[in-house]
Amino acid sequence: MVEATSITTVTESTEGITGAVASLAVNRRLAFCLAGHAIFTLRNSLTGNRFTYRIRARRRQGFSVALLHGQDNESDYMGIGYITQYASGPQFTPHYRANPSQAMRAFAWAWPRLVTNTLPPEIEFYHAGRCGRCHRLLTTPESIASGIGPKCAELGNR
Repeated sequence: MVEATSITTVTESTEGITGAVASLAVNRRLAFCLAGHAIFTLRNSLTGNRFTYRIRARRRQGFSVALLHGQDNESDYMGIGYITQYASGPQFTPHYRANPSQAMRAFAWAWPRLVTNTLPPEIEFYHAGRCGRCHRLLTTPESIASGIGPKCAELGNR
């Protein structure tokens, strides 16, 4: 059974953000996050709080995690920690110099739930419509559904 993916238009006048974003199926979220260049937003539908994160593969092993903290959604990211693969799965470790903000605590809370596919339904996961591996714009329904473009999907985990 394939889970449906929804395309949602988000308009928030207080933040000035308007655009199409895609909600990934639960079983595709972790693969998207660890593809190498993922940008996604977690939104709490009960409180309306939302945070945008970027997870990038590091030159050495693991991934860096950054938080969007300014208006330029291409470059205003601040590092908050890193993800390392262990036998028990990918673990998030906060950066020792990062301020323990609400956004960092939210990520630290959400990450183990993303890994185990137990994120509560009130926490919505949206990707920005770009490939989680190469960051190209996704245009086909299958690519939008998976968060990975067709060429990157062929490459797998190389």
